[in-house]
Amino acid sequence: MNEDPEEICKLLAEQYQSVFSEPHEIKKIIDPRTFFNSPKTSEGPATLKNIEFSEQNIIAAIGELKPN
Repeated sequence: MNEDPEEICKLLAEQYQSVFSEPHEIKKIIDPRTFFNSPKTSEGPATLKNIEFSEQNIIAAIGELKPN
């Protein structure tokens, strides 16, 4: 186990960089308030109600994560 603070910092930075990436310019959200504003429907604000996932879906998704 590494106890050198600089090395630990370097390893954490490498892990962070391996998991996150810069978004494509055309997919950047310029105005989050507008982007995430729910459109109104006759039943009130639009919502997502039919998202279902099983324990197996979660296990499979975890299995796709990079280990570092």
